[in-house]
Amino acid sequence: MAASEVPASMNGLFSAYSAGTLGKDDFFNRLHRTSYEYVRGICMKYMGNHEDADDMAATVFYRAYQRFETFGNSAAFSSWLYQIANNTCITELRWQRRRRNFRIGDEYEEAAGIVSLAAPESGMPDRLLEGEEALGEIRGAFGRLPDMFRGVVEDSMMGIPYETISAERGIPIGTVKSRLHRGRRRLQEMLSGLAGEYGIGIS
Repeated sequence: MAASEVPASMNGLFSAYSAGTLGKDDFFNRLHRTSYEYVRGICMKYMGNHEDADDMAATVFYRAYQRFETFGNSAAFSSWLYQIANNTCITELRWQRRRRNFRIGDEYEEAAGIVSLAAPESGMPDRLLEGEEALGEIRGAFGRLPDMFRGVVEDSMMGIPYETISAERGIPIGTVKSRLHRGRRRLQEMLSGLAGEYGIGIS
């Protein structure tokens, strides 16, 4: 079966749930096993890379679970799930566009926050924040983060709790933590060369 094809078992699973044969959790566990590639394929068309598509697929199943009681049988369950996937990806892309010009504060404060996030044990070394060229490179590295990671990283830098980020973005707390971890790791990789010029290790 191609990833773009609706799994034959999807609507059948929902019929089993409606008949009382499956409980909600069991239904969603089976749905995830049989339909993950289908949902991921929808997300891939929007996001354009595997990591982001996986993140969005996880978000789609989370939202479908949270909103399950709103499904009114007016259409096939597969159509309802497709619409959630479609809307979730479109909303994420719009959110990314709105945040592309985000600025935390002045250049020094922004760079210091980035270094602190990427290397929390370094104590925001002053040497890494000296000079306009270094500041520009730090901010440039941050700007090159994938939008999906940068948004969560920005929220974290502003001190927003995981629970609030999760609620506002409509993603599980586990996904918030995963995106923050992956964003921080990418920052470490991008800043390691610059830090080396100053003799500073980032770990």
